[in-house]
Amino acid sequence: MPAYGIAAATEGEGLLPWSWAETRLRDARTYWIATVRADGAPHVAPVWACWFDDAVVFSTSPESVKSKNLARDGRCVVNVERGDDAVIVEGDIVPFNEARRADYVRAYEEKYEFDTSEMNDPLFAVAPRTVFAFIASDDRFTNTATRWRFGS
Repeated sequence: MPAYGIAAATEGEGLLPWSWAETRLRDARTYWIATVRADGAPHVAPVWACWFDDAVVFSTSPESVKSKNLARDGRCVVNVERGDDAVIVEGDIVPFNEARRADYVRAYEEKYEFDTSEMNDPLFAVAPRTVFAFIASDDRFTNTATRWRFGS
């Protein structure tokens, strides 16, 4: 992003380590999920989720707008609610490993103190394709903006 004056990886504070982004993905309480409606219009909704098996995993009713959007087009964007510590995941829905559901339910209950073991809503796993992160406070954006690419 040359117009923003982004520092090179060897300048400014340098690139953020992946562990910085993973911590924020793990510790966030609310995640904003952006999907695309059939007519191309965006749809954004907050969810509770867990960073689980290297993906953002959340559940939603099969009747929800986001569920219907993801069934048609598995591309989505996830943003953590962290103020100036931004982590933005561009990714694709991948099949959730149902053999891991009980482990996910335990992780979710530990995080939110809410038992989902009796719920049968589908679990969506957002596998990162590209992740952007930066610290926006105190004019640190241009010195910390970092991008990771996953897969092919």
